[in-house]
Amino acid sequence: MRYTWAAFLWAFLAIALGAPQQSAQTPPPQPEIRGLVLEPGTNQPVVDAEISLSVQTPGPVKINGGWKLDPSRKGRTDYSGAFTLPLDKPGPYRVEAKKPGYFAPGTGAGPNYAEVALTAGKPVAEVKMYLVQPCVLTGRVVDLELGQPIAKLHLLAVRVSPRGGFEFGGTAATTDAGGEFAVTGLSPGEYAVEIRPQMEQEKRVLTQLAAKDAQTEERGYEHTYWPGGHGADAALPVNVLSGATIHIGKLPVRKVPYYRVHVRAPANNCEAGDKVWVGEHIVTSRGAVQHPLTSAPCGKDLFVTGYSPGSYRLTLSIAGRAPGNIATASVPFSIVDRNIEIAAPLTLGVAVDGVFLAEDGTRLPDLAKTKVSLNPVDHWAASLEAAMPAAPRSDGQFRLEGVRLVDQRVYILGLGPGNYVKEIRYNGAAAVGDIVTLQSGALAHKLTIVIDDKPGTIVGVVMSGDKPVNQPIVIARKWPPLDRQSPAGLANARGDDAGQFRITGLVPGEYRLIALRSVDMATSNEALERALAAGKKIEVGPNGVRNLTLEVTDLR
Repeated sequence: MRYTWAAFLWAFLAIALGAPQQSAQTPPPQPEIRGLVLEPGTNQPVVDAEISLSVQTPGPVKINGGWKLDPSRKGRTDYSGAFTLPLDKPGPYRVEAKKPGYFAPGTGAGPNYAEVALTAGKPVAEVKMYLVQPCVLTGRVVDLELGQPIAKLHLLAVRVSPRGGFEFGGTAATTDAGGEFAVTGLSPGEYAVEIRPQMEQEKRVLTQLAAKDAQTEERGYEHTYWPGGHGADAALPVNVLSGATIHIGKLPVRKVPYYRVHVRAPANNCEAGDKVWVGEHIVTSRGAVQHPLTSAPCGKDLFVTGYSPGSYRLTLSIAGRAPGNIATASVPFSIVDRNIEIAAPLTLGVAVDGVFLAEDGTRLPDLAKTKVSLNPVDHWAASLEAAMPAAPRSDGQFRLEGVRLVDQRVYILGLGPGNYVKEIRYNGAAAVGDIVTLQSGALAHKLTIVIDDKPGTIVGVVMSGDKPVNQPIVIARKWPPLDRQSPAGLANARGDDAGQFRITGLVPGEYRLIALRSVDMATSNEALERALAAGKKIEVGPNGVRNLTLEVTDLR
């Protein structure tokens, strides 16, 4: 057999350049999981972290997701935080990172585990996991007028919520003899130090008050947030990274007057032995801050102390009743410079009759899996449940019992693809977004939900320079947003390995879009809102499909 020079040359180049051989001669890649363990925020590697592996047990009922630890499969991260776990065969696996002195991140900071499904066609997976070290927030509190340190003062480190505002509760600390404090054991995140009036929350509600005290005012340390030294709206939270100790300096606080509210609560709807839960909340530009107070006898006048000038809402609810039979009161009020009196009659919830209607020219979709509920927007205490969700009948009609007479947010689940809520009406008037204001004097409460079947779609690809972004997160918000706290008008999708994404079921109108890397989801709500305001502007029409290229956004 004769060989030509060209055939010889191609054979030589194939060997010299490592040209791939025929697939039949190439052994399949060894299944394995590769990964990195990092500290969120700094992306510093976590060295010598233990990596454990769990396999998923078969069967329809899976306790703990069906994951069972395989003690024979372990690994450790190297100096760069990297690890590799070779496996015998493809399948579902769960890897978890642990290290003494570290713990799993909190909300939004990324998990310390990953779940993957290896296949014959894709036998290798790459994952990122996160571990954090506890953080410390320190400072010194002094009396502004006397210049002296304040000992035994109780304060809280409160964390900024991903949805805005501060998370409920906080981590407590007490100043020492020199006014110094150290709040320890914090997860990484944005924090402020909150100084409240030095009185126990449950002791702020009195059922009687001596006549000589009726007109007096109390004095206590001003309710402030630091850094900033004013209210929650003016707080300047500090970003505390994993393992860091942040000193926020000297906190000069002063004593100010505090006022009380005389709550006249008639005994209507009270029964023998009934108690009412009492709570309060304050609405700020960062969101609502809610404080449960205590319980008290039903139908008795109450005196609630500890109010500085500002706007508030008191909420009362009879305890221990079924949701449809709970009598409640929700009373907004303002404090200026004196004690005040308010009336808080307890009223039973009302029935709301609703109907789903199809937009003209369309048909009502199958509502078999649809649920509708109303949730109060005054951040009611957890002791009071919202009205139970209702399932509409085939003709679209439904009924909700025991709905409180306050502003309610309409939630609709299971509407199905290809349909969207075009409009919500209460007693014939169009609602603002998904909020309806129930009228206490109305003879009936009618809710109409108009459904349309012409949703828009946005497809595209996310790029970083000239390279596609692997599995980006794309967020679309209808613009302008009516309510930052509402999920209405907000949609998102995760792209594939080539950065391609698809968002369907969009209400026609204007949208702002941004694309994020997965690790950017730990960023604060304020940064997300700023990015959306400056995001790509796009108009989506009925049944329209928009195709676009998005540049990935690095949130700051």
